[in-house]
Amino acid sequence: MRSARRWLALLLALAYVPTAVAQELPADLAMVPGDSLGFVHLRVADIWKHDLMKSWRDVYLNAGPKAIAAFEKQVYPLPSSIERASIVLLPPSEEREPPTVVGIVRFSVAVDPAKLVKLHLPKAETIGTGGQKILVDKELNIAIHFKDDKHMLVGEPGQLAAFLKRPPVLRGAITPAVDAAAKGMAVVASINMKAIPIPPRELQMVPENIQPILKAERITLTMDLKEASPLTSLRANYAGEKLATEAEEAVKDAIKIAKVSLSQFRQQMERQIFEKENDGPRPAKEIPELVGALAGLGMLNSLNTYLDNPPLKREGNDLAMTFTLPKELNQIGGLYPAGVAVGVGLLLPAVQKVREAAARTNSSNNLKQIGLAMHNYHDVHGQMPGNIYDKNGKALLSWRVAILPYIEQQALYQQFKLDEPWDSEHNKKLLNIMPKPYILTNARNPEVGKTFYQGFECAKGTQPRSFFVDDAKARTRLLDITDGTSNTVMVVEAADAVEWTKPADLAFDPKKPLPKLGGHSANGFNALFGDGSVRFLTSTINQKTLLALITISGGEVVDLP
Repeated sequence: MRSARRWLALLLALAYVPTAVAQELPADLAMVPGDSLGFVHLRVADIWKHDLMKSWRDVYLNAGPKAIAAFEKQVYPLPSSIERASIVLLPPSEEREPPTVVGIVRFSVAVDPAKLVKLHLPKAETIGTGGQKILVDKELNIAIHFKDDKHMLVGEPGQLAAFLKRPPVLRGAITPAVDAAAKGMAVVASINMKAIPIPPRELQMVPENIQPILKAERITLTMDLKEASPLTSLRANYAGEKLATEAEEAVKDAIKIAKVSLSQFRQQMERQIFEKENDGPRPAKEIPELVGALAGLGMLNSLNTYLDNPPLKREGNDLAMTFTLPKELNQIGGLYPAGVAVGVGLLLPAVQKVREAAARTNSSNNLKQIGLAMHNYHDVHGQMPGNIYDKNGKALLSWRVAILPYIEQQALYQQFKLDEPWDSEHNKKLLNIMPKPYILTNARNPEVGKTFYQGFECAKGTQPRSFFVDDAKARTRLLDITDGTSNTVMVVEAADAVEWTKPADLAFDPKKPLPKLGGHSANGFNALFGDGSVRFLTSTINQKTLLALITISGGEVVDLP
């Protein structure tokens, strides 16, 4: 049902043309603000008629005249009447707000707005905004504005209203991409890089030799379908030749890094193929993964060959890559859906393993950043962080708040009222601003404002005790960890999430069963140890061994692989 609603939202995209427009542009493109954050344009009718889509057209026709006629009675306007479609992204009005997204459609035939509303949006209400009328369906969260009988625009109610009220900006960074669309390019996608605020911390995470790429004014992708083989161009524009030259060298370095990453994926695929080469036929359940590894290896080798000699050229202030899609890709584009589905099914097991490995690595990096913050906190305060308490010994905020200045979140830390509980009227507003190091990307059931990274917390007086203690005066020092920091767990991936600002962690009592851990990755979970290292503990780990890892001074002998 949700996918059907999204399709309806895209189908109902309406165009708004500012009062002062560039006359040389068609109406649907003239409404695109020149200072847009992003712009995507598709000449839908041309794409559908291209040889690339022949097999898909055959699939549609093979449904039979009777089925097609029945389909056309239930959909209005018909998808075949879509001539062009665009998506416009506008910069957010406030920090941390999502960008405004507006869809535009130009139809080849006149559309009856009343009929469309009656058939598909019977609950829509008419609302006036900026002297113009929009229709709002609160249940679908869709708002539409009728320009005329061939142009329509759609967006979320608040975003569409803001777009209609926005003063027109006719020329800007995105204008060359709009001009390319007006000249007949079948596919155009462009990003206004100057409008993307890249936080310094995020930029620092990019290797220094790669950073010049991000100094582009805009990046644009175009595809020309006038020939049998689509001509594709990827172009990055810079403010001067010096920046373009630096970016060219950065792209070459990025290609080298990409080749190294590809080699790692290739080794994974090769292991799948060769590790049981001499063991005879595989069990039936392993065949899809084996076939997927073989297909993946072929694709990676082809991509690696392409990267050996990429069509990269510097043209003045631009870096450009222009190439013709190989005939093989044309054939892939025209495959029957069933064939595509089979291919995806065969590749899925191998791809899933790669995705899971990437998620585990991401979580490991999060925990390492948390561990570094804890040690830096210890260097300053002489003890590890703990929950924030009031003068009566009541826990107010989590240790995750206490280490914010040490994960480059000083500004967020200063927004908290440290003498109020986590769910006070003021502090609760900060719940949804959860820093990235607290986000588990492969979580089973993620919730906004909740984290799975938790420590083990015992009651005051518990012996042997865990790293965290529910006591305002009991803070762990490195010298307190007599079991050894490399044998003591600080933070793990818990099975259930808690509000990241709430002083809540995994309850620990050495005499009771241990709380549930992991469940987000296959076969185990990541754990941060007292020395700052991160290890992946298997779900089959002996509970006695796990208990020994949780206590900081139990005197147990731990033997981990």
